[in-house]
Amino acid sequence: MSFYQPEPQRLTPADTFVSLTQDGRRRRSIRYNTALEAALARHITGRFTAGADYWFFEQRGSTASRLLRAVKNVQTSPSTVVSGLTNDHYWNAGVFGMAEIGFRDRLHLTLAVRVEEMPNLGEEYGRPVQPRAGLAYVRELGPLDVKLRAQVGKGVRMPPEYARVGGMIGSIYYLPNPHIGPEEKVGWDGGLELYWGRTASLAVTRYDEEGRNLIHSVTINPDTTPVVRQYQNLGVVGLKGWEIEGSLNVGRFSLQANYSYSDNRILKLSDQYTSNPTSEYAVGDPRVGIPKHAGGGTLTARFWRGSASVNWSFMADYVDFDYVAYYDYRYGGDPYRGSMRAYYTEFPTHWKWNFRAQQDVGKAFTVFFRVDNLTNNQRTEASGSNVAQGRTTVLGARLRY
Repeated sequence: MSFYQPEPQRLTPADTFVSLTQDGRRRRSIRYNTALEAALARHITGRFTAGADYWFFEQRGSTASRLLRAVKNVQTSPSTVVSGLTNDHYWNAGVFGMAEIGFRDRLHLTLAVRVEEMPNLGEEYGRPVQPRAGLAYVRELGPLDVKLRAQVGKGVRMPPEYARVGGMIGSIYYLPNPHIGPEEKVGWDGGLELYWGRTASLAVTRYDEEGRNLIHSVTINPDTTPVVRQYQNLGVVGLKGWEIEGSLNVGRFSLQANYSYSDNRILKLSDQYTSNPTSEYAVGDPRVGIPKHAGGGTLTARFWRGSASVNWSFMADYVDFDYVAYYDYRYGGDPYRGSMRAYYTEFPTHWKWNFRAQQDVGKAFTVFFRVDNLTNNQRTEASGSNVAQGRTTVLGARLRY
């Protein structure tokens, strides 16, 4: 529980604008699972897992303003206003099971399911069922270990606890939405993995999924203070892409790198969302804050009793909210662009580089050298509202005893 109050010695009978906030929260959770391994037949093995979990969340609080005093025994003035009363209860329960069947240590079948109980979403949503099925095949081809894999399934995610009841969260007021539903992700992914001992590896994954009833924080009125928003089910979003990851070890050098291509576009919008004149998305738009191209890597060299490495990351072709332009409208007098959607912009490719080195001196003493943001790039990865920390250099030592 938290309280705000001025210093007691500063109070006078005229202190009628003191505020008192009370906020109490409790959360309890329990989870249990058990597993059984057995030989089902010759060359066939099985592992079976079952379990259940439960969590409970409770929040109570209130805000009172124009108090006469806010010490120990609170004395209120005739004009006291009590607002922001909260008495919310949320709980969730689920049961799950999984069967893993292996054939000759080459073919592996996985079948799993989870059933949720989500009373805070209303009876109309019933008990969401989340099935998953996967298949993998492993084979040695000379010096190579080859793995083929694929899976299909469905996942469910609840809205934030306060999405249905609304309220003041930070500096933003959220309207209640008693009709908000869970978010679902359905689809498949498959891939190929190659391993050449400890020398090299390569993994390629293709996925094709849909995000249904995607939950989004929608601006209802940007002109008020505080800004008014509401959590809504946005519609359907396509989630398609590739992921590539590899490693290489040659002598004293090693390289690890990854790359991802993601095409996240709005396929359909809900009626509730399109009826809002400040809607930020249109069908065909990319999702905000998700780069189409992203990746990174680390190159390491080992020498004597130490090592040195360079690591990097990049983002390219991504759209995000231009807070600088929006704040120019809110606080700088610039004209409004007509919609919140007009403040989304495509940001240029962004790279970050870092350097690490360390050297052991004896058995207990190590010196190290680190440079973060090697190129002194102070542009933030997204939104442009902050200046990223510039180049930082650290030289230090560690002593173990």
